Amino acid sequence: VFGSDRGLCGAFQAVLQAATEQEIGRTSTPEELTVIGRLTRDRLIRAGLPVDRFYSQPELKNQGPDIAAWAEAIWASWSSDRYRSLDLIYIEYISGGRQVARTQRLLPVEKPGESPEAGDYLRAGFDPDPDSILRQLTPLYLQTALTWAYLNSWVSEQAIRFVGMSRAAENAKSMIEDLQRLYNRQRQDSITLEIADLMNPRPAEK
Repeated sequence: VFGSDRGLCGAFQAVLQAATEQEIGRTSTPEELTVIGRLTRDRLIRAGLPVDRFYSQPELKNQGPDIAAWAEAIWASWSSDRYRSLDLIYIEYISGGRQVARTQRLLPVEKPGESPEAGDYLRAGFDPDPDSILRQLTPLYLQTALTWAYLNSWVSEQAIRFVGMSRAAENAKSMIEDLQRLYNRQRQDSITLEIADLMNPRPAEK
C-alpha cells in the first residue's frame, strides 16, 4: 500500500484506506499489508487492518535505491512461497482535480491470452531458458511497477493537498470578510449612537 508520511492530506488517506478495506474484503485468504508511509500505517492499524511491514516514504529525488530494495525483498518473499499473490494499492494521478485508487496484481503474472500471435511466441525457443529469463526480469518488472505507483502516489498526494489547502485559504478569506463586515457594522452602530448623544444631549441630573 503506497501511502504517505506527511499530514494535511486527509482525503488522500481516506481514499487509500477505503480501497485497502475493499480489497481485503474481496478475498477470503489471509492478508498481510506492507505499507509505505507512517501516517497511512497508523490509520490502517487504527482501522484494524493487518499491517505486517512498514517503510518510510522516500524523498522524490532519492527514491531509486529504496524502491530497488523493496523489489528485491518482494521477489525474495515470493520465491520462498511466502505469498500466493501480490497486489499493489496506490492512488493514480489522472488530473489536478481527479485521482483514482487502483489495485494492480503484481504476481502471479497472467499468461498471455489465446491468439495466433501469442501461440507463435509460446512455441518459440528461448536461450537462456524461460525460467532463467523470468528470474532476471521479474525484479526489474517489480521495480518498474513500484516506481510507477510511487510517482503516481506522490503526485496525487501533492494535488489533493493543494486542493485542500486552496479550499482552506478560500474559507479563511471568506471568514475574514464576514468578520470585517461585522466589525464595520458594529463600529458604525457605535458611531451612530455617539452622534445621537451629541445631537440630543441628556438633561443634567440635579
